[in-house]
Amino acid sequence: MSNDTKVDWNTRGKTIWNLVGDLYSFEDQKMPVKMSLDDGETLLPLDLLVDGIVIKGDKTIKELIDYFRMNFKNPNLEVYLLSPVRGNIFPISILGKTGRYCVLRYVGDYDE
Repeated sequence: MSNDTKVDWNTRGKTIWNLVGDLYSFEDQKMPVKMSLDDGETLLPLDLLVDGIVIKGDKTIKELIDYFRMNFKNPNLEVYLLSPVRGNIFPISILGKTGRYCVLRYVGDYDE
């Protein structure tokens, strides 16, 4: 696999459709969701941007899936992580479990 392919995978991001599919793969749907802009080193409160709408606050996996279902008709909208420092946006590279949290992670250069 070339470096270009890896970079594309890291920066491609996720649509609502992709993210919901990934979230359904977690066995514990009551798991709280956090985000990380440094590949999991630091866990931050959820702060997402979808089609100009900011989604903040503590949510479980189920609550986040329900929020997407109730508030967005287009499942192909991109979901971004919103930096609490400058409001920059970052794609969601991967999801994972860290401790008792589901973590939406950005994997790439984070320079804030």
